[in-house]
Amino acid sequence: MKVDSHISRAIDRYINDNGLSYEEFANRLGVSCASITKWRKVGNGMTSKRWATIFPLIKKYLPKDRIFIDDAQKEQYSSTISHQSSYVFEPKYVPLMVPVFSLAQIGSYDDTLESVTQLGVRMKAQKAEYRPKHSDKSSVFAIRLADDGLAPVFPKNTTLFVCAGERPADGGLSVALRAGTETPVIGFYKRIGDRFSVTTAAGDEAISGRVADAKKLLTWIFPVLYYEVVTF
Repeated sequence: MKVDSHISRAIDRYINDNGLSYEEFANRLGVSCASITKWRKVGNGMTSKRWATIFPLIKKYLPKDRIFIDDAQKEQYSSTISHQSSYVFEPKYVPLMVPVFSLAQIGSYDDTLESVTQLGVRMKAQKAEYRPKHSDKSSVFAIRLADDGLAPVFPKNTTLFVCAGERPADGGLSVALRAGTETPVIGFYKRIGDRFSVTTAAGDEAISGRVADAKKLLTWIFPVLYYEVVTF
């Protein structure tokens, strides 16, 4: 791990918040004071073993948008300093791998007792690379449309990235499951006063009713963050 300015400051904040001297901190980690000095200098390297020890201690002081989940489902930190050079870079996003479901598979999802992550593990779902362009979102999953059933708006091989941890935005694209059905609806959520509706891209009103009755009408409704289409 290359030490960047965030890591250096995080070490200092941990030491200060816990009322430690650098010597006491070094003793706690089983290293010399010289090692602590080295780790506080931007551009220096840290072994994987040492980083595995110090990362859990300083994690809360590091930028949240640089902490991601790797393929082994472990939290990792993306340093602002490239491992290939001494140049500093700011990546546009830290890619995450999220579970991919078909429309039929997600139609059987009930979020009462199970998260989308648990559903993905249970179904041994494939993974897709999710690029958090807007903000750090949790509970993100993907829906891949394997046929042309929703064409031309959503042709075959469209992948929608959906967030189960957020509520739909007025006028935004959403995926919803009407209570008592197994086929999700993809459409635009709209709220006017005490009423809401989900209208498909074709203009058909698929779900509507009073906001007070939403829990009776919907099993779930989640916003679509963005979607991608593979055309070849």
